[in-house]
Amino acid sequence: MSTQSGNRPAEVAPTAGLRPPTMPPAGDRRERRAGIDSARRDPPAGSATRVEGYARRIAEEVGRTWRRMGSIWPGTDYAGLVPLIVDRSATFEIRTDGSVTVRPPSEFDQRPLLSGRFLSFGFTRHRGAHAPWLEVPASSVGGVGSLGEYRAFPRATLGFAVLTHEAFHYYVQAGWRDLGRPVPVLERYPQNVEARLLRVEMWLALRRALLEPERQDRQLAMAAWWYQEWKGRCPEEVARIVDVEVREATADFVDEAATTRAALGPDAPRATIDRGLRRLVELDFDVAEVYQGTVTSEAHHAGTLACMLLDRLGHPMWQWDAEDGVPPLESLLGPRTGTPRRTGAEAEAILDLAVRARQRRIRPPMEQLLCRLASRGAFFLVFEGLPASDGAFRSSGAYRVDGFPGMVFLPSVSGTFRLGDGGVSLRSAALVSGIGGASCAVSDAALALPVPELAGPFGDRLTFRIDQAEVDVAIERVEADHEGRILLCAVTPAGRARR
Repeated sequence: MSTQSGNRPAEVAPTAGLRPPTMPPAGDRRERRAGIDSARRDPPAGSATRVEGYARRIAEEVGRTWRRMGSIWPGTDYAGLVPLIVDRSATFEIRTDGSVTVRPPSEFDQRPLLSGRFLSFGFTRHRGAHAPWLEVPASSVGGVGSLGEYRAFPRATLGFAVLTHEAFHYYVQAGWRDLGRPVPVLERYPQNVEARLLRVEMWLALRRALLEPERQDRQLAMAAWWYQEWKGRCPEEVARIVDVEVREATADFVDEAATTRAALGPDAPRATIDRGLRRLVELDFDVAEVYQGTVTSEAHHAGTLACMLLDRLGHPMWQWDAEDGVPPLESLLGPRTGTPRRTGAEAEAILDLAVRARQRRIRPPMEQLLCRLASRGAFFLVFEGLPASDGAFRSSGAYRVDGFPGMVFLPSVSGTFRLGDGGVSLRSAALVSGIGGASCAVSDAALALPVPELAGPFGDRLTFRIDQAEVDVAIERVEADHEGRILLCAVTPAGRARR
């Protein structure tokens, strides 16, 4: 088995028509689906199920669908892919006929990338085939016979959806019109609440159009009005999210359509599939439950509804248009004449929970961080590259702020990082990526932690403890950026490797 190179040409025969990965994923599907999954699949303490059992459930779904993906997206063929389900002690090879073969752990060449996180994924080569892989730690699967990752289809697995979704990104979308290198779509601080309200109203109308076919035209007219209002009032946002509107909405549609066909049978009539999709949306994609208060969340879910409605309506060109960079929402709602509406209580309640409450939580650390950034002589501990974490690195969100180009604001984070004989432990501190123009901070991977006012001169080590952090690191050099901030550049393996 050999790791798939990002610029390697597609192989012949079994994978003809598939393209190797050329881009990183635009988002982390585990995090996007956390609102659906985490509340109902935490296993009881001490319970466990064999990873093989979960792999065989995924294999059932793969066997029913992956050789027929062209029925979902024309020209798509997953028949040559060999998905792998892995943990630290086993590798399970799935073939598209639904068979499972247990392989020695040594056959998986990316073991150093295993994180212990449920549904971490990647791509490699396995026995001559393209192989998307999925990490399933035994401790994460639940009790024996545990089901219920989807309410609509009890035997459906989130693992199958992730594999189908990410394979579509890497092996199919790589051949679409170049929209530029996918980058995370950062939320603006402070958030544009008006834009979020317009988009949520549109999303709700699309959901009603799908769930109530008899009211479809009326609801689509409502959705079109909200969509046109958003386009007119937020042109900068419209241009900024074209990439995610296309890539993520279509990949979500493909994995949800595949999940439905796996549950109901690949030969089920279109009317049966339509009812299955309605059941999936009704039970598993309630707006208040899955909305994370971001434009990316809207693009995923509202865009997927647009794909489902276009498919139901038999729109002749929408999939080809998407491959040319036209968002499905534009294909569905752009040509329609909207009906003027007023915002409703349901959308306002969703905004209160998902957007306004979050803004209240992040405002104090964000304002403190902005104040530090505006102060000459403020101290920041800078890491060139995120050090290896002893545990999960978590953030409450990533934001951009007007006037600070190239910076990513993380208002609340936690994690523990080891650096040689020292390290850093964070318990709710604000970090910024890409401070200033100093050489230690130009990397996209640079992280900066605001630290207390310190008196120089500085030696080769920095040690302190505050309420939000414990720091004990070696310092490689001390610099000042063009705004007069003092940058204490920590020694990290990633930083030294770049020199």
